[in-house]
Amino acid sequence: MRYIIDSYAWIEYFMGTKAGEKVKPIIEGLEEKITPTICLSEVYAKILKVEGQELAEKQRAFIKEKSALAPLDEKIAIESAKIDCAMKKKIKGWGLADSIVYATGVMKNAEIVTGDEHFRNRELPTPERVLASCFRDRTRSPPTQSAGLLRRDRFRRPRLEGGLRRSRSPQA
Repeated sequence: MRYIIDSYAWIEYFMGTKAGEKVKPIIEGLEEKITPTICLSEVYAKILKVEGQELAEKQRAFIKEKSALAPLDEKIAIESAKIDCAMKKKIKGWGLADSIVYATGVMKNAEIVTGDEHFRNRELPTPERVLASCFRDRTRSPPTQSAGLLRRDRFRRPRLEGGLRRSRSPQA
């Protein structure tokens, strides 16, 4: 069996909760385990904020020892965007990180280990149904290749003299 270990599972494991006890046999077992890098980032940030850098580094090393890291590559990024589009309509609070975890599970043909409410008792879409559901119940039809780029009026930025656009980077 192959497992995707979500940040929720890692945090509960490290905290030693009842949920952490349930995931312990999987994390400490011999089955193949994969942790999406977005989950490593979430776990590291939480531990850094609550416990400090020393413990965050120790637990990062433990995650890397017990599981393989799955980087966010182009295929997973595109699949997660499609999933995100479909699931935000269905599940309140569904986030892009949830989509990345789910897409990684689909792409790696693995079971997702999590206690996250977003995944609980849900009929998650198959990859084939995701894109179709993105455009369901819309008054406009999906864009086609002949439509070119996205409509400019949706992404208009203020123009400066000489036709240059002002960047949206943070001001110093």
